[in-house]
Amino acid sequence: MQHSTCYSETYGRLTTVLSNGRYVLLNQDSTLTWCSVEKDHLGSNRVVKEETSGINRLQINHYYPFGNTFGEYNHCDEN
Repeated sequence: MQHSTCYSETYGRLTTVLSNGRYVLLNQDSTLTWCSVEKDHLGSNRVVKEETSGINRLQINHYYPFGNTFGEYNHCDEN
């Protein structure tokens, strides 16, 4: 299995670190939010969950057979 790590900067400040189906958000108050990505059988991102506070789902994606998402991203605030 190949391990890869990449990152994102906003205005010269490190904001996100991505690694192997997980990522860390570096918040303004210097806290970390760990998130994981569940993929479906085709490798598309299906569910993004926040690991820090338990099972808080941040995003659920549903796809048409040709690959587009159903409308906008489905953001969740429920646990």
